[in-house]
Amino acid sequence: MLALLIAATVFAFSFVTLVSFDRAVAPELHQRTRLIGEIIRSKVEQSVASGIPIGSIAGLEGYLAATIAQFPEVQRVSLETRRGETIAEAANEVSLTLLSRTGLDVRLGVEATGFALPILVRNDMVGTVRVESSAQFAETKLRGVLLDVSVLAIALLLIGVELALAVVAASIWKPLRRIQGLLALQQAGDYSRAIRPTGIALFRRLARHLNAFSAAVTRQAADALPRLRYAEIIDIRLALFVFVAGTEVSASFLPVFARAEGRPEWLSANLAAALPLLFYLLAVMTLSPFGARMAERFGARRLFVASALPAALSLLVMAVAGDVFVIALARAGVGISYALASIACQEYALRAERGAALSRTSGTFIAMIFGGTFCGSVLGGVMAQHFGYGFALAVGAALVLGAAMMGQLTMASDTPADTASAATAPGRREPLAPLRYAALTVGIAIPLNLVTAVFVWYLAPMQLAALGADTSETARVVMLYYLAQILLGGTLSGLARGRWAAVTLGAMVTAAALVALSRDAGLVTMILATAGIGIGHALIRGPLLALITETAQAAGLTLSGLRIAERLGALAGLALTTLAMRTLPTGSILEMLALLVVLGVVGAGGIAWAGREKGERRP
Repeated sequence: MLALLIAATVFAFSFVTLVSFDRAVAPELHQRTRLIGEIIRSKVEQSVASGIPIGSIAGLEGYLAATIAQFPEVQRVSLETRRGETIAEAANEVSLTLLSRTGLDVRLGVEATGFALPILVRNDMVGTVRVESSAQFAETKLRGVLLDVSVLAIALLLIGVELALAVVAASIWKPLRRIQGLLALQQAGDYSRAIRPTGIALFRRLARHLNAFSAAVTRQAADALPRLRYAEIIDIRLALFVFVAGTEVSASFLPVFARAEGRPEWLSANLAAALPLLFYLLAVMTLSPFGARMAERFGARRLFVASALPAALSLLVMAVAGDVFVIALARAGVGISYALASIACQEYALRAERGAALSRTSGTFIAMIFGGTFCGSVLGGVMAQHFGYGFALAVGAALVLGAAMMGQLTMASDTPADTASAATAPGRREPLAPLRYAALTVGIAIPLNLVTAVFVWYLAPMQLAALGADTSETARVVMLYYLAQILLGGTLSGLARGRWAAVTLGAMVTAAALVALSRDAGLVTMILATAGIGIGHALIRGPLLALITETAQAAGLTLSGLRIAERLGALAGLALTTLAMRTLPTGSILEMLALLVVLGVVGAGGIAWAGREKGERRP
């Protein structure tokens, strides 16, 4: 309800601003249009005064077209004889806008204006210059700004939700959990712990009373007793959200940014655009096997905080770099830091929610990752469009450092008992679980990440740039993918049943979107396909992570193998795509991706079904 209220308010404000802006600039556009007509009339009068008949002036069409091409506020200009015959005309292409499509432009007084300026030679009228202004010019210019404001409002809404959750957790949830835990210990006869009095006034008073009981029984000062503290998934929400937002500020413009920078002659433009992504995936893949071990050895909080400084430095290097190889190496540094930070938070979340539903933990973690990516891509795209790439990357570095400070304050300190890896859990091992684990990884997880890397990270920005979209417009389209993950991911991750149905439906939706885009690469199709792939991946990702985690536990495996396979598949797919683009059209590549998605889910589903049948027959 809050989201709908904010969205309605932003829309209403944008509409009123649009109309007001059109009306406010109308007199200025009126004067500019008349001035352009007078300039054209003056040139024609000079030619006629020199003895050239108005109908015989050479190059009039080209002159008019070249003139109004510099003035997008002019829609049409024509030159007529004194008898009203048109001898030359030119027009700027004007697309229909919101007000013109709905017919509100006439009702609200936002209309085109026209002028007829006589061409005089020695007080004799020899012709007329007709100039028509564009009623949509001001609206078109303002529309981009209003769309930026709208997507920023959505991003700020997500940030506001995370801040509200952090405040509620600090003032109510966490203090109440500690009070309940200390009460349970004291009821069991254990008075060796105390808690820190935090939260609202009532909870602080209760904490002091309970601490006094422990101090009286142990005959120690309350401050000298060990503090009882619980690790919860809420501890990492805001810190991980901000960290991901900072590292992903370049998500919507990285290929275009890299392609525009300096590169050697032997390096093609397509490969230069993909190079930072390739280095990033290679770095993430290299660190993935060691992330869980490092979190176990150093502690999740320390690993998360330590990963922030390299990420911030790498982003600053990208901001000032002028060579594609420097940008690629710096992006690899971001990848290393991102891998360590995300794995540290995932280990922390799984450990904190041990015994809770894996689907809930997976859904929350996915929501934080994609919520941060959404905000980062939107903020980065808008800032890059209005202030430049360097400014956007510098803001990303500041966000990463802020996330480190949040993690230091909110995440529980690690103790030897806490640092055992939570990626696996003891239990009865199933003989066919490793096969199912491999099928899920190869058949579904790898195509999922491959499509994300190839399409969302690489092809979509490149295709949108080819269609004439600027950085801000590209960010608004790419954000649809991440918005679908946010809106649907958390809900679908909580599925206890029907996970395979959700995964299969998501694969079909993804394949259909890719095939549709391969047939028509227009802007509207690109927007719909991006949203469709986002919906498909939202249907897949949460249930898939829960399935793989359960299967890994049944097989006695860790999730490090999954992380390596995902990155390796995405790396190989992106590299092959850049090579294939030399000989194959983009449509053929998209069709191959769709085929891979369908074959993967069919193969994995068949293996899982066969394994379940054998398990049921086993005595």
